[in-house]
Amino acid sequence: LELTPRIVELSELERSIATVEACDNVSPWEHRNLSCGKRFLYLLKQADALVLRSQERASKIFHDTNLALEDLEKEAQALLATFNTIRISFILLFLGSSLFLCFRTLRHVEAILGERQKSADDLARANETVVHILQDLPVGVIVVGHDRKIRQINEAACRLMGYESPRNLVGSYCYDSICPDHKERCPV
Repeated sequence: LELTPRIVELSELERSIATVEACDNVSPWEHRNLSCGKRFLYLLKQADALVLRSQERASKIFHDTNLALEDLEKEAQALLATFNTIRISFILLFLGSSLFLCFRTLRHVEAILGERQKSADDLARANETVVHILQDLPVGVIVVGHDRKIRQINEAACRLMGYESPRNLVGSYCYDSICPDHKERCPV
């Protein structure tokens, strides 16, 4: 943009040189020839000065452009550093949120496991109570599973069946020890 006045000066210089060349066509005896030669030398010096100023100006523009590029590079590096900082901040925020959700989920799982453990403990106590009640009943009781194995038998049932201890019967098939029918015709 700053070269525009220099271009105008060069255009004017070109017209002046064309005028001097037109002076060369005049006869050598005329007085104008002498002034045309001096004018030509003056314009030549002016052209050299203009070229020199243009070169200096181009060097300055080149230097200013390099400085501007260096500044842009520094700004780009600063922006990259800022971007990296933002990215790291986002990652830390994401990790923090993830850890919070993870701990919250673990607390929830811990509560569920605690409830299940309490339920299992309650069920075990209830089972012990049932076993004690079953053992203390004055009537014979035998508990048989779906697979036709004896799961529990009380002392009264052992005495009625003629066995000394329930340990010999628990885990055996009902059709082998207490049922008179063959296993295909067992009513259980």
